[in-house]
Amino acid sequence: MVEKTSSPAPLSPAHQPQWDESEAVLLHNIAERVVNGSIDRTEAVHQLSHVLRMRLAARGGFVDERTRNTSGIHLQLLKMEQYMAFGTARNISKLFMNIANLRKEKPKVYDLLLRKAEDELNELCVDILAILPPKR
Repeated sequence: MVEKTSSPAPLSPAHQPQWDESEAVLLHNIAERVVNGSIDRTEAVHQLSHVLRMRLAARGGFVDERTRNTSGIHLQLLKMEQYMAFGTARNISKLFMNIANLRKEKPKVYDLLLRKAEDELNELCVDILAILPPKR
């Protein structure tokens, strides 16, 4: 008798891993760069999705086709940009609001969180800013 091996069923959106502080600060940093025009949105979404998926996998998390995919990253990036611009965004997480507010109210603390997140990526041999080409 041959055993069938199958991959686990995709995680439903309700069961996707929660965003953590490091992911949120990376998203915010990318949102700032997209808004100021220093990086291309499409490339930023693609690369951030790739990096966050690699990070989750390296930390032992299950990654399926929905986990931190480009559609989800694009949506979260838009929410972050809207919150940064207007101080409100529909269905934005409290974590994202806290990170955006931290950037305005306590930039040194924000910078420490960003450096910590970037250091973690560097340990995984991923430099997100190096893989994001400047906007042309």
